[in-house]
Amino acid sequence: MSEQEKNNTFLLIFVIVIVIIIYVGSFGQVDLTIENVSKQNNEDKLNLGKLKSRYNKLKTLIQKKESLNIKLNKKFKRIYFGVRLVLTSIYLGYNALLYFVFNITNLGDLLNCNQLALIVIALFSFIAFGTLANVQDFINNIKMRLESRTYNKYVDITEQIETHKKEAVKLTATMTQAKSKIELTNEPLIENSVPIENKNDIVKKKM
Repeated sequence: MSEQEKNNTFLLIFVIVIVIIIYVGSFGQVDLTIENVSKQNNEDKLNLGKLKSRYNKLKTLIQKKESLNIKLNKKFKRIYFGVRLVLTSIYLGYNALLYFVFNITNLGDLLNCNQLALIVIALFSFIAFGTLANVQDFINNIKMRLESRTYNKYVDITEQIETHKKEAVKLTATMTQAKSKIELTNEPLIENSVPIENKNDIVKKKM
């Protein structure tokens, strides 16, 4: 082996020994719990960020659906009012027909004609539906169909809003817990940042 190779080998061994000494010596200065706590803290912050993002999206969704629900309610009320208005117009038109066309001007005669109309309607109702309860079911069915056409795919929008609100409450509680956990993990992180050797020095000084 030449002199140059010996020098290179000696230099390499010297560097390796220095690196080992520095690595072993660093064990006394580095507190491994700091790294673990810091990693856990970063994961908690990441989870908290995801929770906040989901909460903000949920809040926006609730606001949109509540606004949509108000619009749909107004639309349904207008349609239902229109149906009632049509039925009222038919009734008024019937009385106007009796008064102006058939020249029935006596109040008693008008009432008798209205009573007759009610009897005819009741008769047809009995033939078609059977009982008064079935008539009520028929009216409710018409109302449900109007609601279904008005709300379309948002027919259960009220239940959707309630579900979203419950999820938002759960997210708020989870975020509060996550914040508390982060605050707790930050406290020991500051305390553990003191090197182990310094801690030993402090203990010796107290003794």
